[in-house]
Formats: sequence, C-alpha cells, structure tokens
Amino acid sequence: MMMMQIFVIVFMHGSYFFTSSLVITPISNSKLAAHKHRKNQEISKLGLKAAAYIHVICSSDVDMRSALVGLNEAKDADDTLQALLRINTILDEDDGTMSSPIAREEVVKNLKEKRTQFREEGLWREDINFASGVLSKRLDPYRTYALKPYLTIAPYLGGLYYLIALVVQQKYPSTFPTAYLSLVAAFILPVIILLFDA
Repeated sequence: MMMMQIFVIVFMHGSYFFTSSLVITPISNSKLAAHKHRKNQEISKLGLKAAAYIHVICSSDVDMRSALVGLNEAKDADDTLQALLRINTILDEDDGTMSSPIAREEVVKNLKEKRTQFREEGLWREDINFASGVLSKRLDPYRTYALKPYLTIAPYLGGLYYLIALVVQQKYPSTFPTAYLSLVAAFILPVIILLFDA
C-alpha cells in the first residue's frame, strides 16, 4: 500500500513555521464499499428517527393550528378560556416550547387582539387575564414581539440621536447634559410604552 505525506505551511509567526502534515492513504474498493454501507445504515437509522420526530411535530402542529383557530373564532369569554387552556396543554406536551417562532408570534398577537376586543366589549375576566398572562410569558418572556416594530428602527434612531448629541456637545456645550438626558428619554420612552401596552 502506498502512503503519501504532504506538508502544508499553516502560518508564519516571527521566525517559527507551524506546519501540519496530511497523510493520504488509498483505500481499497472493498473497504470503501463497507464504509459506504455502514454510513448508509447510520443515515437510514437517523432518517427513521427524524421521520418519527417530524410526525410528532406535525401532529402537534395540527393540534396547535386547530387550537389557534379555536382562539380566533372564540365568541365569548368561555370559548377563549377553553382555547387558552388547550394551547397551554399542547405546549405542556411539547416540552413547554413551540418550535416555530412564527406560530409563537401568531399566538401572542391573537392574545393581544382578543384582550383588546373583549375589554372593549366588557367581556374580559380575571381568569382569562391570568391564563393569557401565563401563556404570553411562556411564549414571549422578554416581550420581543411587542417590541419588534420599535427594535427594527431603534439602531437608526440611536445613530441619529448620537449625531444630534455630538452636534449639541460641539456647538452648545452648556446645554449638553439636558440634551443628552432628553435624547436618552426619547430613545427609551417607546420601549416603556410598548411594554405597558402589551
């Protein structure tokens, strides 16, 4: 069997050369065929596990879809509470998480819409408030979906406010502390408003 050795210079630091050697050994056709067969068996085992996992995800997604439809079509407080409990039960069966961020966002958005609708109609109750609060905290603990509209423009606003602060600092140094605090308040105020509105 023939063996080839290749030396490769990786990088030079000072006067030291670091090298790496790569040994290439030809493999006979029978060894290659056995290796491919073993890899194919491993892949097929993984495929069966993946198919079973996908089936579980799909069945829980179907259940979640029907629960979301139930939440959307809830006409009164009792139907809403039942839909919230069903979503919570599905989450318990699915290790407390929802795999799709789009589905999480949809649930949080539906909860907000129902809360607004039922408060306007006077149907919002304390038990629904508690159930929707628990569900919202499970699906969106940091309220990222409520902050999403503002977070998309926040970097640009931050840059604009920074430039304004620089101009004020250079042109009107005596008013800089007041301007700085005003700009910080203008940057943080939308976050506070969105968090209380959610």
